[in-house]
Amino acid sequence: MGGFALQALSSVPLSFDLGTPTGRANLGFTPEDEQVLEGVEIISFLVSPGQDISCLNIARPTYPRILGVPDAMIQRGGFRLLRATDDRAPGWEALRASLTDGHIPAFGDADSVKWTLHSGPGKTYTIPGPDGQPIDLVFSGLLAGSIFAGELLIWEHHFRERYPTVAAPSYFLIDTPPGREEQVAAVLRRKLGEMGLQVRATREVLNDFMQVQNTYMSMFLALGSLGLLLGTVGLVAVLLRSALERTGELALMLATGFYRPKLARLLIVENVGLLAAGLIAGTVSALVAVAPQLASAQSQMNWVVITGIFVGILLFGIVTCSLAVHFVLRGSLIPALRQE
Repeated sequence: MGGFALQALSSVPLSFDLGTPTGRANLGFTPEDEQVLEGVEIISFLVSPGQDISCLNIARPTYPRILGVPDAMIQRGGFRLLRATDDRAPGWEALRASLTDGHIPAFGDADSVKWTLHSGPGKTYTIPGPDGQPIDLVFSGLLAGSIFAGELLIWEHHFRERYPTVAAPSYFLIDTPPGREEQVAAVLRRKLGEMGLQVRATREVLNDFMQVQNTYMSMFLALGSLGLLLGTVGLVAVLLRSALERTGELALMLATGFYRPKLARLLIVENVGLLAAGLIAGTVSALVAVAPQLASAQSQMNWVVITGIFVGILLFGIVTCSLAVHFVLRGSLIPALRQE
């Protein structure tokens, strides 16, 4: 969340600087309100017309919303930033870097850029400008799991050049002293609510994004669990059928001197070996498929859970094989030998 406790959006751009006492006085804030806002840092962003590019928008956006990042935000920094280019302009300073051919450095949320815009770090993404001329953005950095999932970010200087009609900010990030978030939010809503100001906790904003992602993950988990259940039932059926079809062979082995415990071990090793080979082949194939994601800096794989699932499947296969072998070898195999 970059150290910001609150996010505010105004339907009407504010002509006075909400981050200074003078600007707030012009907006109608009283000395009592200033006491509540003491120690509060407010950073204002210019906002272009456009569409939400986060996972909350089910349609594919063609005209992303752009935020003009002020110098105060660039100097402050924050958020988990994944750089896409060299370090000649470290951190947020990359937004002020000079690029060739009129391209503009831009930041975006890593998930939104990858899944919604189908782009990536260091790539160029073209959007239509307000005058009909295209604007070429180059993703110089990505923000991992940020509150900027719905917008793209460029330097305020570049923003004013491309959107000269947007003169006042309507997007605000607010850093409050610990424990005063509700008081600050209440003052802002009371004074600027008539201007359409909506104040939300950044934690709530992130939860909205994560709720959509968690819904998709829950669906995939449910489908995967169903597939695992069907595979387990299929494994039991295949093992039982294989063992039953070989009763004649097993009876002949008993007649030639094999003992039942040795036959049981032979069948278990054979079937468990096939199961282990299948698990290894499937695991290697899955790792190859997700190798680019694993190599990325934002990869967060829970290897403990994955290893536990792998071991659990293997243990279940061993138990299933043992039960199937016990079911086949528990009775008399002489009738099967006579049929052979």
